[in-house]
Amino acid sequence: QRMKDATPQCITMVEGCNDALQTRLQEHFSCQAAYRYCMSTITSEYYGTALNPYNICLECGNNPLCYNFFNINNEGKDGGTTS
Repeated sequence: QRMKDATPQCITMVEGCNDALQTRLQEHFSCQAAYRYCMSTITSEYYGTALNPYNICLECGNNPLCYNFFNINNEGKDGGTTS
């Protein structure tokens, strides 16, 4: 519920950041404030759910990256991949 309640304010702040970028007026401060607010009220709350940020239908489980990259890290070590 906290994420839902914070969403309108986050959207307003991000829009303010975008407007400031168009006019170059204090873009750094408005964007930094929007980032901090949205990160603390929405993003960090979501990451605390252990749901996959790329597919909310999946849980991440014990993997902090939500996907198994084992095969990517080991590609080529078995001699099957050559250039």
